[in-house]
Amino acid sequence: MTDATLNHRALQILRVLVEQYLNQGQPVSSKCLAQVKSIAASSATVRNVMMTLERSGLLTSAHTSAGRIPTVSGLRLFVDELLTLKNFEDYRQENRFNEFAKQVKQGYMSASELCEQANNWLANASQLTSVVSIADKPEVAVEKVEFVQLSDQRLMAIIVLKNGEIQNKIIDLTHSIKASDVTRTAALMNMVLAGKTLSQGYQSLQILARSDAQLKYLSDVALGQQTETDDKVTQLMVAGQNYLLNESISPELSRVRAVFEAISNKNLVMDIMQRCRDENGIKIFIGEETGIDLLSECALVSAPYQCDGKVIGRLAVIGPARMDYRKVIPIVDMTSKLLTSALNHTR
Repeated sequence: MTDATLNHRALQILRVLVEQYLNQGQPVSSKCLAQVKSIAASSATVRNVMMTLERSGLLTSAHTSAGRIPTVSGLRLFVDELLTLKNFEDYRQENRFNEFAKQVKQGYMSASELCEQANNWLANASQLTSVVSIADKPEVAVEKVEFVQLSDQRLMAIIVLKNGEIQNKIIDLTHSIKASDVTRTAALMNMVLAGKTLSQGYQSLQILARSDAQLKYLSDVALGQQTETDDKVTQLMVAGQNYLLNESISPELSRVRAVFEAISNKNLVMDIMQRCRDENGIKIFIGEETGIDLLSECALVSAPYQCDGKVIGRLAVIGPARMDYRKVIPIVDMTSKLLTSALNHTR
């Protein structure tokens, strides 16, 4: 909520100061603000207001200048209540959005490929590091299961899903199995798996396999580990790490390296993503709000994407705390909506 003690002029000065800081990355002086037409106040008046904002914890003094820069609280107030987002249409042609939208709606990409494509585009469009979490991956119905006999004690299981995704697995058998037995078991498995997801089909096979040792063995080695993999902890894709070299994060190489390492440690980033996993809409963490000391000079802007009306993951950008929020927020929002549309289109 906006601090009730701040009047319209104070909020206007804060808004302009933050905008100039985000654009230039330098402390902003009262003299500079007094020259802004919309403020219409003397340098002395602006200076007094800035002192009030500083006492409120919204601004802080820069060590090398008489100007002021916003604190995390100041940036938070700006983002929550003073920010006017740019129209995403401004970036459609500039960032080849229409080309990207057409590409992901072709329907020939798997869910993981769509996420990777969206992640790469998000990094390039925002000029920031982007991440996509793939949690609770939507299970797709099985089209068919085939076995290719490589030798007496070696098989290749081929699992074809309804969305066109193909999973291959080499199986080293503990004993020889006749080709006729493999064919019989595959036919039985396909009969049970029809219209079911891997986990649903595997459960049904376990019931049927109580009286069929061969079926139990092949379903365990072919499908058991696959269903466990689908239940594993969220995966995380990272793209655009090179944008971390932007001096906007920090002019100190050691600090930039530390940020790079923090993002490379996917568990740290995953922790932030999990904290807003069940929330709808844009979620923003600024500086110390990330809960990660190495990211104290950074910000993360995140949005969920869905499949069948359920949030199954989030995508986000990570960059300097003074990123251009007016541009970044709509890009993140539109990318999440496009990914949602593409994932539902491939179902």
